[in-house]
Amino acid sequence: MAIALHPLIKPPVQLTVTQLRQQLGDVLERVHFDFAQFQIVHKGKTKARLVNELCIQALDRLVPADPALAKTLELQRDQDFPYGIV
Repeated sequence: MAIALHPLIKPPVQLTVTQLRQQLGDVLERVHFDFAQFQIVHKGKTKARLVNELCIQALDRLVPADPALAKTLELQRDQDFPYGIV
């Protein structure tokens, strides 16, 4: 069963680093005005995701308010980066 997303939350569009360099202005406008998300891929691996600042602000409010969520995110980070972020 597919999870229904809020109309403002759109699935990420994959871009290579080269495409991002060529389209940076357009990408930033789409993130800001259209709430578009972009998954930045380099050598076949996802390196980053660009999301609207309002999404990050919401996450910044949610994590301190929900200790279980904070712990889940911490465990996920430790699993993804077992040796810390370099």
